[in-house]
Amino acid sequence: MLFNACYAGLPGSADLTYLGGALITAGAGGVLGPQIEMPQVFAAEYAYAFVTRYLGAADTAGEIAHTLARHFADTFHNPLGFAYALHCGMDRRLERAAPVL
Repeated sequence: MLFNACYAGLPGSADLTYLGGALITAGAGGVLGPQIEMPQVFAAEYAYAFVTRYLGAADTAGEIAHTLARHFADTFHNPLGFAYALHCGMDRRLERAAPVL
């Protein structure tokens, strides 16, 4: 789950009582969100890039988060991609359903 709201990736306490922890407990495979206040323009670009890559089903969520952090830092000299935290689900990847005949 991509939860793109300011501080959404920051746990409220060590026992995962924050919203992301509740979502994981309810069955979410993982939660990705920023740990700081994020400018809307960057948040939108990051979300679009993450979802586009995730829907391609080639890379895991962890690989995508790492690649995007490096991309924004190397290409645009923007470190904000490193502020996104992935809680659980590092090895998650979108699985395509078999075609219905």
